Amino acid sequence: MRFGHRVEGHRQKDEAEGQTFTKAVGTPVLPDFLSVVFDPTRKSIDSTDLNGTYSYDDEGIAARPLTVVDNGILKTFLMSRSPIRGFDHSNGHGRRQPGNEVVSRQSNLLVESKKTVSEQRLREMLLADIKRQNKPYGLYLNRLPAATR
Repeated sequence: MRFGHRVEGHRQKDEAEGQTFTKAVGTPVLPDFLSVVFDPTRKSIDSTDLNGTYSYDDEGIAARPLTVVDNGILKTFLMSRSPIRGFDHSNGHGRRQPGNEVVSRQSNLLVESKKTVSEQRLREMLLADIKRQNKPYGLYLNRLPAATR
């Protein structure tokens, strides 16, 4: 599942779209130690430039960070000026591709965690989980393929 697309407001209107979270506002959708922020004002992380950066969306709304999931609870959707039930105004995520109408789209998706461990501890936890589940191996990814970033 692609989380970012599932919280784009315009997708909540169309029954043909994945309306995974349409009725989930105010409920837990992630563990309580995780939050998800979309931040079009963020230009880079460490030395990596980010592609989802802009100062104003395509409807002239100033960009700002938006916490969509706060401590595991879904709080809002990414919105353009096209309202959906319960969300009547834009939060600066109205974007369009040339030739298409403006819709709500994601910017830089950032996952924040209150629980962090060292890389060494994370590897130890993975090995323990592999043994606990009696699996022959586990996967440790330290970088996602470009298509998923």
